Amino acid sequence: MALRDILDANFARSSQKEEEEMTLVDYDMNSTSHEITHPDHYNTGRYETIDVIEDWGLDFHCGNALKYISRHKYKNDPRGDIEKAIWYLQRYMETI
Repeated sequence: MALRDILDANFARSSQKEEEEMTLVDYDMNSTSHEITHPDHYNTGRYETIDVIEDWGLDFHCGNALKYISRHKYKNDPRGDIEKAIWYLQRYMETI
């Protein structure tokens, strides 16, 4: 399956859930729910991915690539996550 097909499928799934979508007004920024703030695939090593992204000052493309690479082994579709990381890096390459 091509990366474009994966992204299109993910977009279609998210579009179907419009009635379930949470707006920023509805979201509790102080939520302590483990599934929201620290799901298991976020915490598999000593460092949480978002902390590395922020500490290194990575931009959108590189930050997302790092996110997909760092979590790919702990989710349902490791190959798809690596493909997404490559897609973000290819987009970034177009800007430098």
